Amino acid sequence: MPESQTTVICPICALQFPDVLKETNESDSSIYNCERCKKYRITRTAESMMRNKNSTLPYISAWSRECNEYQDILPEVTSEVLRSFSELEPDRTDNSNIRRLLRYINSHTKHIGQDVLIVEHFDYPVIWGENEIELRAYLQHLRDKKWIEYADDGDLGNNFAYSVKITIDGRAYLDELNKIISKHSDSKWPTVNQYLDEAYYNLTSGDNVAKYKNCAHSCREAIVSLANETYDEKKHGKFEPKRSTYSNALDKLELLVVSTLQGKSLKEERIMIKKSLQYASKYAHADSIEFTQAANCYVTTKSIIEIIYLNTHLHGG
Repeated sequence: MPESQTTVICPICALQFPDVLKETNESDSSIYNCERCKKYRITRTAESMMRNKNSTLPYISAWSRECNEYQDILPEVTSEVLRSFSELEPDRTDNSNIRRLLRYINSHTKHIGQDVLIVEHFDYPVIWGENEIELRAYLQHLRDKKWIEYADDGDLGNNFAYSVKITIDGRAYLDELNKIISKHSDSKWPTVNQYLDEAYYNLTSGDNVAKYKNCAHSCREAIVSLANETYDEKKHGKFEPKRSTYSNALDKLELLVVSTLQGKSLKEERIMIKKSLQYASKYAHADSIEFTQAANCYVTTKSIIEIIYLNTHLHGG
């Protein structure tokens, strides 16, 4: 072992030995295995930055855990990740936390009626929470709604734990949530449709940062594909290429909008599309993203495509 494990403290959540172990201690990074955050790598710079405790730490813990449980990858906490989380506006509404917890239980359920163990002291990052009290309250709400049943609860070593199972009504509620975001209509551009299909699948098939990032990435690729399908230099004017394919796509679409939607009567449409492009761009490049942001990114991208399709035909673009 790299050092005396009895002195090890998790840099993210401050759990101590024996609930956290340091598995490697390299010159530029270390790997920790924590009961709350699960396994992660952290750079020396990030670890130094995290000594100044701040409000983003619970979300980093939740992100690390989701990477382990839903992606089966080793997350790396870097200074860039910390900066990204400092800019994140997490969706911490009651409905979002309820959805996270219920989907977590469902993801650990191979068959209906199976018990899932939840330990208060370790599992509150599931709801992107900051303490056990929040987790306890949401579990009780799920129980009151009859979306879960308690099989047992009580002390597990030094911690309090619950053995719960999702009900058929609980799964039905999750199915209803997936229907809230309506699927896009197919456009005449097959590659654009393909990327929107991928975005919709990632948005509705899971409840974790990885899926939402994939959704935003597919939205970005849909916009790039849209630009390549619709931009015509002779019609819309010349642009100066940039390093980023996505930046080029945004420039092309802005030229298309300005040249196609001309006149005072279409001023609001031009502003709306430009704002929508800016919004989609913001979340397409985010290191961390929440369900609400991913959903908005998808809906916005879908709207951009539908508006451009409509107006390029109506106004001869």
